[in-house]
Amino acid sequence: ASDGTDYRVVWDDGRGGEYRVFGASVSANSSGAPVSQQISNFPNAECRHPDVAFNGERFLNVFRCGGGVMGAAQLISGEIVSQNHMSYGTDGEQRNYRPRIAADPYGE
Repeated sequence: ASDGTDYRVVWDDGRGGEYRVFGASVSANSSGAPVSQQISNFPNAECRHPDVAFNGERFLNVFRCGGGVMGAAQLISGEIVSQNHMSYGTDGEQRNYRPRIAADPYGE
């Protein structure tokens, strides 16, 4: 997702034994590796399959964590502003395997 200047990328990583979701801002002008930030913070729950969109003010991240779909909003600076993440529910059948999100940054 892009804020018009930089890009926000998200991925899942299982190097610590359980999968977690991470993100980083990437600039077309930067030459170094971006600094990653953990987005998911749910102990004892595997978090995978992230997606991200920009709504004109903040980045919106969604990902599967445990049996549900979770979300976290981030400012352009990377600060997570939804401290307790928002649960978007589960259907009990675990069919919400790869959540996706889209946003209209122009409000149209």
